[in-house]
Amino acid sequence: MARQGGWRWCWKCQGLFFAGNPSQGACPAGSSHDSSQSGQYDMLFGDAILGAQNAWRWCQKCQGLFFSGNPSQGVCPFLSFLPGPTGNSHDGSASAHYSLMFGDQSTGTQGGWRWCQKCQGLFFSGSPAQGPCPAGGNHDSSASAQYGVPWENPGISQLDFDTGEIVFGGGVPIGGTAHLTLHQDGSYNFVGHFHKSSEFPFDYSVVMAVIDADSRLYTFSHQYSFGGGVADDDFPYSGNNASIAQNWLALVTGSSLKWEAQANLDLGSLISSIEKAIQDAGPIISAVIAVVGAAAA
Repeated sequence: MARQGGWRWCWKCQGLFFAGNPSQGACPAGSSHDSSQSGQYDMLFGDAILGAQNAWRWCQKCQGLFFSGNPSQGVCPFLSFLPGPTGNSHDGSASAHYSLMFGDQSTGTQGGWRWCQKCQGLFFSGSPAQGPCPAGGNHDSSASAQYGVPWENPGISQLDFDTGEIVFGGGVPIGGTAHLTLHQDGSYNFVGHFHKSSEFPFDYSVVMAVIDADSRLYTFSHQYSFGGGVADDDFPYSGNNASIAQNWLALVTGSSLKWEAQANLDLGSLISSIEKAIQDAGPIISAVIAVVGAAAA
């Protein structure tokens, strides 16, 4: 099945557009489309793909994707103030033929994409804002089927995340590192080594949180109680979680790490603290993994 890469989501209008040209197209929210917060998407070539809807086209004026199978070719944000088809209709005359997969759960796709019956464009409906429509108001998905847009697959089968050297503040005599590995089949390894150089007892906690391209949160955490005397703590956690495999394309497309470590702080409070910090930076869909370990010296 032939694909074309270079498709991106515009966070301003929620639409899908082709970002591979010098022009990033006209955005109904003003100026050009902005792909700075987008994942990486493919479009399927052809008008006869099983389980897909054909007649989707690229508009050479606004760079967006629209459905050309209706008598109306929709409303294009490029020169939309002009009357008549030259000014305000999408133009698919230079487009290849594209198809969209039906459903929100198609393998290798991101669901939540919808057709706007006002402008004929494709937009992502999974955000709180439905995006401004060039036909006026916001996009309208009330008459739409469910669609999934394929992720670009960079062929990565393993992701590695490191905290680097962790030094506790306030004179706490504990230091160490933690490492997380995620695999395409859903397996994971969360390991760490920490050393206490004091005679006094201390508790410590460490959390590694990964955020994928769909804003899902995966948390891996460990807590340990050091007794008296100089001591080491080496922890290995491994297992398999279906969410990692199911959302692998969202992980490889755009994942980031945030970690935090504290001494003498309850693990639940530390996890809540890091989740709040991530939530403040942007919406979290869900914490799909919570690996919590506890050990006592």
